[in-house]
Amino acid sequence: MKLALRQEESISVLEIQETVDIHNFAVLKAGLSKLFRNGRNKIVLHVKEAKELDSAVIRELAILDVFARELSGKLVLVSESEDLKQKVQAFAKPPVVAILPTVAKAIEYLKDLDSLEGDEG
Repeated sequence: MKLALRQEESISVLEIQETVDIHNFAVLKAGLSKLFRNGRNKIVLHVKEAKELDSAVIRELAILDVFARELSGKLVLVSESEDLKQKVQAFAKPPVVAILPTVAKAIEYLKDLDSLEGDEG
């Protein structure tokens, strides 16, 4: 599994550039946990290779938002794969993790969430 991390304003964008299996997913989750604990509480997880993901990995992706919220963070998935989107939504009932088609839309989504929360507080 190859990862690339970059910053877009206050949002961390983590790209998964190779297929993820359940074994290296644990490494990914530990990395996400470290990012959240270091104050990077808005993360876009871009899954570039979604063709051959194991159902256990899809299930873990579907509940990543719960994991993020436990660490006071927000996480959005990005995948161009409509198949992955449908599989993630099937595991997450009701859908809890947002999954969007582009990084730009995911960043916009997180910024919109921030402005909505700012209006409430």
